[in-house]
Amino acid sequence: MIRGSPHPFFVEFLRPGCCKGTGLAKLCEAIGISLENVAAFGDGDNDKEMLQLAGLGVAVKNARDVTKASADIVLELTNDQDGVAEFIAKLAREGRFEESPTSTALPV
Repeated sequence: MIRGSPHPFFVEFLRPGCCKGTGLAKLCEAIGISLENVAAFGDGDNDKEMLQLAGLGVAVKNARDVTKASADIVLELTNDQDGVAEFIAKLAREGRFEESPTSTALPV
């Protein structure tokens, strides 16, 4: 399968059935996290399956229309306006993150 996201900037060559959504599902399975407990962020056509599979699919304001339609939430800020960072900070202020006793912090 070949698709652009967003055309004409990127061209992706993918095996049928392969997308960011299947990658996210495999990652969650490997580390023992339910997709229901995942927030995913996107702006391009190649993000739509990932946003649909995540428990919370979030599109930035300047996302493509197909991506916005696949999201649960469309932010009021673009990626250039730090929309993702602002939304994560909002989730943190609301206490939406919980520490799992089996989780390990990833190096930043």
